[in-house]
Amino acid sequence: MPVRIGFFRTASQQRASDEAKRDYERRRTAESATRRLYWTARWRAISKDQLVREPLCIMCLDEGTVTAATICDHVIPHRGDIDLFWNGARQSLCVSHHSSAKQAAEHAADAG
Repeated sequence: MPVRIGFFRTASQQRASDEAKRDYERRRTAESATRRLYWTARWRAISKDQLVREPLCIMCLDEGTVTAATICDHVIPHRGDIDLFWNGARQSLCVSHHSSAKQAAEHAADAG
C-alpha cells in the first residue's frame, strides 16, 4: 500500500479541512437512512461485542499477520436493508482492510 507523504498546513488550513470533513459526514448521514444507525447506542454495543469476541483482523490473519481489529464490518453489505444492518453476519477488520481491500472487493462485485 502506498504511503502518503505528509505536508504542512497552517492552523487555519487544518481547521478548514476538519470542517470540510465534518460537513461531508453530515451530508452522507443525512442522505442515507441507515448511515445514522452507526451512531446509535445499539450499534455501538453490537460493534463493541464483535470486537471483544474477535479482537483481531480476519483479513490480516489470512495474510499471516496479527493486527488488532478496530471496525465491526458487515460481511454482506446491507445497502440500506435495515434487517440486514441489524441481523447480518459481522466480522472484525482493521482500518486498512476495511478501507481498501474490502471496499475494492465490494465495488468489483457491484460492477461484475
